[in-house]
Amino acid sequence: MCIFISVVVPATTPETELRTVMNEFLMGCRPCDDPVLTDRLAVGERAFYTTKGHCSCGTLLASQRNPAVQQAKDAAQIATDEAKKRKAGWSETRIMRWRQEREADLDKREEQAEIRGQGYGEIARFMDFVRAILNRGIAPCVGFYHRTYGGSDKYPPFTRRIVRIASMSPNDFLRMPENVLTQFAA
Repeated sequence: MCIFISVVVPATTPETELRTVMNEFLMGCRPCDDPVLTDRLAVGERAFYTTKGHCSCGTLLASQRNPAVQQAKDAAQIATDEAKKRKAGWSETRIMRWRQEREADLDKREEQAEIRGQGYGEIARFMDFVRAILNRGIAPCVGFYHRTYGGSDKYPPFTRRIVRIASMSPNDFLRMPENVLTQFAA
């Protein structure tokens, strides 16, 4: 499975200017040829891959350090541990207390990672890219679409989320939901 993060802009966006800004912020700028995404875009929208390589795996937005991915892994581990505790004869009350303590520990770990600024260099780069596109007037909006490719060509329609640049935060990128086109606008 591979993770892809694509930039989506209006088709009227000058590709040479977009390419210049994407290169400035160390991104690839290959037109997206994936029908799973391109067939679902609105008329007048284009998508570009953000990496120079094949996929976005290994980037912070797609990596194991992405809190959304880590939270899913943590939830799966908690479920596995709960099953083991039930098998070992733990009461439901004791399991519930253990789960609350475990979730509190995980929340604290995530908060501490955010405070240390782990990985914010890449997030700051993406935020600066959005600001550059909008502030330079290259496009009226710019979006990011995040999806995991698992070999299927059947995906549900994606939803759109609009974020005003004035309220943009690192969490808009760290917790970028899958199968949602997050669009940033002035």
